Amino acid sequence: MKIYDTISIPQAPTEDEESSLTLVIPVNGVYTADLQLAEIITDQQRGTVRVRIPRPELSDFTVDYDKAKLVDESGVVISTGKMSTPELARSQFEEKNIDVREQINTNKVFSENAAETARLKIISAVMAVNPYENVETEVEFIE
Repeated sequence: MKIYDTISIPQAPTEDEESSLTLVIPVNGVYTADLQLAEIITDQQRGTVRVRIPRPELSDFTVDYDKAKLVDESGVVISTGKMSTPELARSQFEEKNIDVREQINTNKVFSENAAETARLKIISAVMAVNPYENVETEVEFIE
């Protein structure tokens, strides 16, 4: 499952600024479920399939520094002046020691959606392999 989010970093106002600014940096990621670790338990008499698999994990993410922007309180994009926005974004990440992976991993919405997406894809795959049978499929995520 692909995810798209933004990291927002409030900026300290300078002496000549009346409003506060926020640096908004896009982040893209991919959650994957390792099917090689899946345990498949079939019961032909009952027509059930249970798939036990580790929860999907964030396997890849990128910070899109080039699309970072500085916005004011109303959402208007502001020019950065001397330093380009990508440079500002990189320096803010280094200065504030921001852990994007941790922020994404603690987002329950992403992890729950990734698990539901994996569950639906696994059920769909089991149904595709058994097109003429009424198979009840259960997906269990293990830690």
